[in-house]
Amino acid sequence: LVADPEDLRARHVLGCTMLEEGEPNEAIRLFRETLKEHPGHMETYVEMARTRRSGGDVRWLIQALAAEVSNFDRLPIGGDLDLRTLTRNRIRVILEELREVGPSTASAVLESIGHTQDEGLRFQLWEAACRQAQSAVADEVSALLRDPASHYGPKLGGKALMAYGAVPETVLVQGLVLDDAALRRATVDRHGPAHDVKAHRKNLDFERDQARAYQALLLLSIGTRRSAAGRTLLRKWAEAADPELATAAWAGLAMYGDAEASRMIHERAVLLRQTEAVDRLLAQVMPSVSSRKPRRISDGEGARCTTCSRDSQDVTHMITGGNTVICDRCVLRVSQNRPSMQAPDDAHCSLCSASPFESSGIYRVNSVDICSDCLQLSLGLLEREEVDTFLAAW
Repeated sequence: LVADPEDLRARHVLGCTMLEEGEPNEAIRLFRETLKEHPGHMETYVEMARTRRSGGDVRWLIQALAAEVSNFDRLPIGGDLDLRTLTRNRIRVILEELREVGPSTASAVLESIGHTQDEGLRFQLWEAACRQAQSAVADEVSALLRDPASHYGPKLGGKALMAYGAVPETVLVQGLVLDDAALRRATVDRHGPAHDVKAHRKNLDFERDQARAYQALLLLSIGTRRSAAGRTLLRKWAEAADPELATAAWAGLAMYGDAEASRMIHERAVLLRQTEAVDRLLAQVMPSVSSRKPRRISDGEGARCTTCSRDSQDVTHMITGGNTVICDRCVLRVSQNRPSMQAPDDAHCSLCSASPFESSGIYRVNSVDICSDCLQLSLGLLEREEVDTFLAAW
């Protein structure tokens, strides 16, 4: 520094050395001087904010955030030193340090939103506050999930689902473990000794329902994370659990885009007469699995084939389902080339929504998928028309 006082790297190293030597005040003085002369040196600003936080000076961080945010809207755009970009970077550093402090500073982050009209910066601050809140919930939830026998219940499951991204997946899996012995102990602890067997069984059934709801919410939390290990776990629960928990596991698998899972949930919804609500939810994670019945297009409808654009006047017949129309010529082409026109494993029939599990085969022609059942429907119509034409001529 004697040789070159403007050597920023040397200044930074000297400041860090002061911190290592237990002289934070001297380091802060050096950092402040550097930033006064070189406000764009982010390495120094990072060390300044980190030193303030490690020294317990949370007030400085909150005041710095308010000052940077309040000044942002007045800064010019562009220039040799892009002050807006520099300020955004400083705000990011402060938010990271406030996150290390803990959720107690979330309110200060929310208050700073009112100091700017820039939507991008407002959203950055809002996200930071949400992360702090989620982290606080995740810490609380993780501690309770490690002892599920004492704390299980729908309320805890709902919190786990809300904070799924911050709760470790191993903790979610650990929280799933509940056996009958734990439920019996919890029944006595939560309801006290029952006066007769019937009352005890009623209390035990209630706790089983509470545990089932709790486990279902944890399964949904695991599904929302969409990890490979989580998918394997959900598959096991879907195959081995009781109907309610199996449905929750299928719902978790549907979040991976699993076609079989959506089909299973749809079938369950039909039994419960809840198809409309369930299909609306499934549509948010993958295409609808509601079944449709394809039909023949009458001569007066004037439709065009979705795959080849032929008019109804140019072909013998067409069938339709949903928003898809396919002519007999395209069907004949698929029928003659089935091995080379296999659709991907996750395809659904464009006419009836059948999945690979509901049909012996699904084929793709010009981005339109048709299952073997719809194929046979169209071929059957073609054969009947050929017979009718022969008989009429004879």
